[in-house]
Amino acid sequence: MPHDINEPTPEIRALCACPVDWEAIEGFEDECPDALELLHYEWVRSIARVSVSSEELKLVETVLFENDVYDIPDEGTRLNLEERRPAAEDFYLKGVGRLGRLHFLSPGEHGKHFSSAGPKMASRNISYFNKNWKSSTLSNLFWSWFSDIMSVNEIPSREGPIDFSFDVSGLWDTFCCGRNFRIALDTCFEIGQQNGVPFRHLAIDLDLGACVAHGYPISGAEAEEIMGVMPVRPIKSREY
Repeated sequence: MPHDINEPTPEIRALCACPVDWEAIEGFEDECPDALELLHYEWVRSIARVSVSSEELKLVETVLFENDVYDIPDEGTRLNLEERRPAAEDFYLKGVGRLGRLHFLSPGEHGKHFSSAGPKMASRNISYFNKNWKSSTLSNLFWSWFSDIMSVNEIPSREGPIDFSFDVSGLWDTFCCGRNFRIALDTCFEIGQQNGVPFRHLAIDLDLGACVAHGYPISGAEAEEIMGVMPVRPIKSREY
């Protein structure tokens, strides 16, 4: 069949595609549309950092978001984007793209907060999970939290073709800068305990340098302390 000139060719789609296939990541799947849009906006922003023409940005946005009438790009625009894509990928993968490489450790893999014999009475302040979760459960909780917290705000306001800013109390910049940090959420379910005191809140420590994450049960007060001015969001998992 002849190609529809009103649709991007497979080659153009590949050239404009985000370097991380977020929807293929375990736990992310198709349940995080708000997060996906922001992650794609960050890819466009990476393109903006290296592009020489607004035509390159228009092309990538049109293909990614399908929010405009597609025009076949001229050869100069295609070549410019092809030449500068590697630099844009480097910016992206060293920033928010690190989230796509996160390996979520199950409680059993991490070891500190799980005992096969059941929660212990600890002399130190160590909490224990009631059972050994799959790593996919922790991944699903994180991505559900990520989509939920990012959808609290509207799509960023824009000035010019691509100048936009995220206003999530600095949280987006934390993700994009590759810092190590922790988040907390309310699982709405008793997931563990510390010395007999039941906990339903969860902390997730993210090491974006090593691209590893692990979680552990915490109290509601600890969750609020971790999140500071940000709300402790209730996030339920279908897996526990």
